[in-house]
Amino acid sequence: MKRLALTLGILFTTLLGFQNSAHATHIMGMNISYEHITLDTYVVTLDFWRYCGGSAFNGTPTNASTGVPTGYQVICPDVGTQVYRTAQFDTLIDVSPICAPMAPFQNSCIAGWQTGLLGIEWTIMRDTLVLSELTQSTCSEFILMYSSGARNTGVNYVGQPGVASWTTLREETYANNSSPLFTTSKPIPFFCDGQEATYNWGIVEQDGDSLYWELDTAMASYNMTTGFTAIPYQAPWTGLQPMTGVTINNATGELNFTAFKPAGVIAANYAIAVKVSEYDPESGDHISTTQRDVQFIVTDSCENLAPQQDTNGVLNLSGTGAQVGPNEIEVCVGQNFAFDVAVFDLDTSGNFSNDSLTISCNIDQVLPGATWSVNGTNPDTVHIEWNAVPVNQTFVPFNITVEDDFCPVTGFNIFNYIIRIVPTTYLAPDTAICNLDTITLDAHGGDTFYWSVLYGDPIIVGQNF
Repeated sequence: MKRLALTLGILFTTLLGFQNSAHATHIMGMNISYEHITLDTYVVTLDFWRYCGGSAFNGTPTNASTGVPTGYQVICPDVGTQVYRTAQFDTLIDVSPICAPMAPFQNSCIAGWQTGLLGIEWTIMRDTLVLSELTQSTCSEFILMYSSGARNTGVNYVGQPGVASWTTLREETYANNSSPLFTTSKPIPFFCDGQEATYNWGIVEQDGDSLYWELDTAMASYNMTTGFTAIPYQAPWTGLQPMTGVTINNATGELNFTAFKPAGVIAANYAIAVKVSEYDPESGDHISTTQRDVQFIVTDSCENLAPQQDTNGVLNLSGTGAQVGPNEIEVCVGQNFAFDVAVFDLDTSGNFSNDSLTISCNIDQVLPGATWSVNGTNPDTVHIEWNAVPVNQTFVPFNITVEDDFCPVTGFNIFNYIIRIVPTTYLAPDTAICNLDTITLDAHGGDTFYWSVLYGDPIIVGQNF
């Protein structure tokens, strides 16, 4: 049975205050990324998060949420060119934190903008960009920028500045690169005042490059003369310290902080900009940088605790991989591992709650052939397995997201785990072939290979090899 910790009246007051603070505005975050397809062709993806309330949605939602095309800029600072590109609607996702039983009445994306209740929509737009079709088709480093006005009011900045998210593309030197992919299902997270919080971005690095994470200054706009203009921060906060006490892990992007809401407000919006840079793992050359700009929300004290994990991290490890940290596994190509992660949800008395847990994991997106499954009902066990095959990375983080179904606002946590892959020479298992058949033999983990015959005819390159 779900517990209704807050009355409808309290929730309405809380989120009506939220709506009043966001009057005539709606944007909660933006992101732009690209995936290399072939030659100089890329698919550019625009992510847009909006609050389903405020005067911006009084019966006439924005283009981004109705399927009408929107756009972005392709900028070449070298020569001062700026080209507008149109992106087409692709997907609309409801990412509101309202529990399912109350969504029809308290999710403003469903019940309507005039309800004054909370709702968040995630719109995805896409465009196929062919650089050779642009007037300025070459550039040492393109900037792809997605921007708009009408940022929601927040506590760590002044007024209602615009939003300008961006990424870079060095087509001349790294033409085959794809920018890092954010996969978190909690793009606009909610936290309870006073609670310890951990947040991960669910990143997938598609090219095996090394990543370096930083908190960054959120941007409001861009012009060709002065470049980016930062949002005006409200002291004592800055882009590098956008929330009180927040820290970032430069290798994984994980954020840790104690959620804080200033006195006198019921819900606090924080602008959080994170910058992730890609580097060539061999040469160390900088390849690209992507900045993501979103809002974190801290609400008044809650009668719900976010789900937790067993403090021991990895449990019941088996296989040939080795545990090298509470949440880290080291493995060589050709080895394997399996382990469990225990997650649970407590009530404010310290007992297991009656909530059901929804669990997701992105290890199958970052490691080919990896699998995960879930067993149990609070506490739950997440089971992870992988037979290590050759990949182009040695440091692979993955995330486990756990959400309860507390009403009216659900709680969640995102836990980070790391797989370290030791570079080794690897040859696939023995393969039998018949006389006159041919076979391709692949070796990984090195740059110079010498093949020899254990028995049978000698190897003659160009004739039988």
